[in-house]
Amino acid sequence: MSLNILIAEDEENVGVALQVIIGGEYADSHVVLAKDGHDAWEKLQQEHFDLIVADWNMPIKTGDELLIDVRNDPKTRRIPFIMITARSDKDSVITAIQAGVTDYVRKPFEKKSLIEKTHKLLDSAYTHVAPTAISRPVENPSQARAAAAQATAANPVEEIARRLKAGETGFLILPDVALKIQEIIRSGESDMDVLVEAIKLDPSLTARLIAVANSTYYRADKECKTLKAAVLRIGFKEACDCALALSTRDLFQSDSQLFADMLHRMWEHSLAVGCCAGLLANRLHVASSESYYTMGLLHDIGKLLLANILKDLYKSGKIIDPAAISEVMDTYHHQFGAQLLKKWKYPEPFIELVLHHHEKSYIQQCAKGLMLVGVSNILVRKIGLSLHTDGGNELSDDEIEALIGMGQDQVGSVLDEVKNYVAEVKSLF
Repeated sequence: MSLNILIAEDEENVGVALQVIIGGEYADSHVVLAKDGHDAWEKLQQEHFDLIVADWNMPIKTGDELLIDVRNDPKTRRIPFIMITARSDKDSVITAIQAGVTDYVRKPFEKKSLIEKTHKLLDSAYTHVAPTAISRPVENPSQARAAAAQATAANPVEEIARRLKAGETGFLILPDVALKIQEIIRSGESDMDVLVEAIKLDPSLTARLIAVANSTYYRADKECKTLKAAVLRIGFKEACDCALALSTRDLFQSDSQLFADMLHRMWEHSLAVGCCAGLLANRLHVASSESYYTMGLLHDIGKLLLANILKDLYKSGKIIDPAAISEVMDTYHHQFGAQLLKKWKYPEPFIELVLHHHEKSYIQQCAKGLMLVGVSNILVRKIGLSLHTDGGNELSDDEIEALIGMGQDQVGSVLDEVKNYVAEVKSLF
């Protein structure tokens, strides 16, 4: 397969390195190097490209300005676009997502991560979107309409981006009780009476939290009969976390069998990551004002958002290939999840984690608490609580042990607790 790939980078040594890395991976490819965004835009007017890799900070025309031009031009709007940016430039990453960036790479970038991203995007483009539909205008109006319908059905990303940008996410609003619990968590005050009053708003949640307190997970002799007694047994912070997990369960429901199984496994995975992160933080005495359990619970929120939109598109016939559903979710969930949390006004660490939790280099360099959530996302695969058994570019057992300072036996003990906890919570539904 012959490919045309455009690299826009004003630093010559970085541009040449990108050219060598990508060109070496695709032997029959034609990798063109542009010295800045303006030069890249001129080259895009002269020939069709299958992929654009652009630095953010460039003279004359920046990477984000190039991205906007690319997405506004019918001839180039469907070309996958990878932005290269500094990790600390989080607001710019969100802006790029809103403008339609396909993926991004942080500086300094890892060769393996870059190649994985290019493989995923190029494979996706050639599997689901015909190159002729991207590069050549159709003269006949009826053919044009048919080509547009086929492109939408094959690649629903634009429709997802349009809905999110328009604020069409009303179906993914947290329940009132979950919002109140989050306010309590963020306030930093451990007022048990306030928490009990918030949970009482939902009788079903109250009954389930009492059931959790009476479960074998907490191994108590005396039965809890009141909500306050249940909160006392579980502990204030843990009760907040558990109530949040229980109250958001309905978000992971679907009347479509295709999505019901997927959403159920997503909920199990999120629950497991949250529990694992909380247990690791407790074992390692990692103190923070942030809730690692909540971070774990929300780290894949982008998949939930995408699943809800994709479900509507599938029902209306706008997605013709069910296999595209999984691919879209895997490729784009971190970007859309970060944008959703920004809309919900979540703290910056939550947004950062959602953006980068699949990146090995991020997990190795980020703050310890965030690292624990990233590690938990990998560990729970060992006990089958994940949509995937292999996350690709991820940490090995030895690397995890070095990062968290726990041996395999200790990690195994934590995972046993996670498995039991998820089983107990599942039994309540």
